Amino acid sequence: MHSAPSRKKATQQWIGLFFLSLTLSINTGLARGEQSSSNQASARDTQLVLEKGRDVEREVLVGETHSFRLYLKAGEFLQVVIHQRGVNVSATLINPKGGKLIEANTPRTIQEAEWITYIAASAGEYRIDVQGVEKVTPSGRYSIRVEEKK
Repeated sequence: MHSAPSRKKATQQWIGLFFLSLTLSINTGLARGEQSSSNQASARDTQLVLEKGRDVEREVLVGETHSFRLYLKAGEFLQVVIHQRGVNVSATLINPKGGKLIEANTPRTIQEAEWITYIAASAGEYRIDVQGVEKVTPSGRYSIRVEEKK
């Protein structure tokens, strides 16, 4: 049989280990939360900025989304063309508040271009999301270009 002091010491050690593991769990969770926030910030930082007259060509997988940023002034005219090369993509223009404005998607074609034409209602940073949508073709290439911005 264990004596009362040895049981008390064992209980104290168990409680100490419990609080140590609890503290480590909390700190790990906090670190994951900070990492998640920094991943969201870095995702925005890695979005390419679209510039007039500069082609950006990328490969896209079905279900994958590529985001591009551009700044528009109120009343500014924008025309973007997305050339599909072996894959069907959709393109969505997102306003500065995150609302969907326009979606361009010509179904059942992998050769025609998608077009986005818009006159900005307000100034701010807009986004264009390009997504592979054709399940028959798992991947392919596309290019995106700002044709007009004035």
